[in-house]
Amino acid sequence: MARLYGVTHVSSHGTVTLGFARALALAAKLDGLVDLTGIPSDDDEPVGGAQSRDAIFTGALDRMGIMSCNARHERRFVLVAPNSSVIPKRLGEDLDRHATHILAPSAWAHDVLRALCPKHPVAVAPHGVSANLKPRTSQPCFAERDQQSFVVFHYSTTNGERKATRELVEAWRKVHSDLGPNAHLYCVLNQPASLQWSDLRDSKRNVWLVNRYDHNDAAFCDLMARIHLVAQPSRGEGFGLVPLEARAAGCPVLMTGCTGHAEHVGSREDGCVVVPSGSYTTIDDGPGAEAPAVKVDDIAQALLEAHRDWLTLKHNALARAESVGRKWSWEKKLAPTMLLVG
Repeated sequence: MARLYGVTHVSSHGTVTLGFARALALAAKLDGLVDLTGIPSDDDEPVGGAQSRDAIFTGALDRMGIMSCNARHERRFVLVAPNSSVIPKRLGEDLDRHATHILAPSAWAHDVLRALCPKHPVAVAPHGVSANLKPRTSQPCFAERDQQSFVVFHYSTTNGERKATRELVEAWRKVHSDLGPNAHLYCVLNQPASLQWSDLRDSKRNVWLVNRYDHNDAAFCDLMARIHLVAQPSRGEGFGLVPLEARAAGCPVLMTGCTGHAEHVGSREDGCVVVPSGSYTTIDDGPGAEAPAVKVDDIAQALLEAHRDWLTLKHNALARAESVGRKWSWEKKLAPTMLLVG
């Protein structure tokens, strides 16, 4: 049996926590879920599993020490998703103090963590997609495309360089005239009003910065039925769940195939346009950090391809959506992890 520590509110951490909870429950190994979403209260129902041999931590890494508070676990598994060739020094120290084992969401992340954390056993525990992510019967994007609309969404949870947000916007500006006046790029950011991003706003070329919002599965599927493309030309991803979730909902994606994206990148037959990546170069993820380079011109060409071949890509994404959801279910992808714990 294993006790799970994480959050359950709608967020990236929440998605992962609930995925692990599902896999553990189906394997009959879930011995309590400690929800770190809010502040604990004396009125809260007691959570079981305090003396389970194993603990699994899927929350914000600065709180992993809670596994040692009022609990006695022989083994403490911590999920870590690096975004470059390094992790913060403080994180390494916390792992030495609080973790006995490390879980990595991709083979690339596994190799990074094996090199950086030699004291800990590291195992791959891939992310999955919710069983609720499926294409909507109604797909308004077809009618909107008939009206020459081309709506692209880009998601970023960071103010750094790893999502290649700036490169994407620069590429969009280069090709917008070829995409047409009804082409819109929406960059969903943590702090869209920040001065850091102010130069990216471009009403002339329909570049819009919008506040990041936490969406449930139903809202995400509704959105994926309305828009035409999800663009994630990332340089560094521990896994990079957004394009996989978009594909499960039947939406084509533009994505790199490097770092964590290599775990699940598809082809044109899957509704994917792949942006080439180059050799490792400096990235602002920390001192000495490196990640694959991504060129603006390559993103621009990928945007033109996605626009030109959208109808084929959309039909391919819809045709493969069910198999994506089946192949990438949390319980299936975490089955090997379930053999390690409990």
